[in-house]
Amino acid sequence: MIHKGNNMIFVTGDTHGDFSRFTSKRFPLGKELTKDDYVIIAGDFGGIWRTNSLNAHENHELDWLNDKPWTTLFVDGNHENFDRLETMPEEERFGAPVGVIRPSILHLKRGYIYEINGQKFFTFGGGYSIDKMMRQTNVSWWSRELPTNEEFKRGLTNLEAHSNKVDFIITHSCSRHDFNMMSLTHHMDHKVADPENQLREYFNLIQQQVDYNTWFCGHFHVNHEVNKTMFLYEYIVELIR
Repeated sequence: MIHKGNNMIFVTGDTHGDFSRFTSKRFPLGKELTKDDYVIIAGDFGGIWRTNSLNAHENHELDWLNDKPWTTLFVDGNHENFDRLETMPEEERFGAPVGVIRPSILHLKRGYIYEINGQKFFTFGGGYSIDKMMRQTNVSWWSRELPTNEEFKRGLTNLEAHSNKVDFIITHSCSRHDFNMMSLTHHMDHKVADPENQLREYFNLIQQQVDYNTWFCGHFHVNHEVNKTMFLYEYIVELIR
């Protein structure tokens, strides 16, 4: 049994609307959690994807996830339906605005700091789709996958307001430095992606200026550690405080 003296937080990588890793067989700890425990998805959530919001399969999958014992949080990735995601109701949770997909499925937005179970999280979604040319605009690809200048500024302003110190950073992409280090092992030269360079340089700046414990990201479909950064795909890891 899990000792419930402290509530728990887990992080995992891209789901793309496939939540099978959260079944009892694959995530047995999940059945012992409560709504005050959290699982954070590091981008490419994909649960809001179909252009038709009344899609029965999508709603069934979201209801299934919402009914799990814990609360699911996610940052956006590049494979999201931003037209729908940005129209979700917004509420103040954990000290900053979140998008409410279901009562227990919440979107953590770009450039904010959230205090969750006593831990400060800086979150910043977004990334570039290297398969953009094979996708259809506003059907399977959205230009909002990359951050705006306003979002970049918001992130730096909020970090400065917290004296550039947080406990954890959750993003979809990663810094240029960490990408280069990870690529030495996983040979990701095909994912250099010029349009994403601004975002990776931004994360480089944050990495240099901010005091943090661990940085988690998804996007590259690998499980790999580089210094204080964890690249996640299907693994579900518990935060170490």
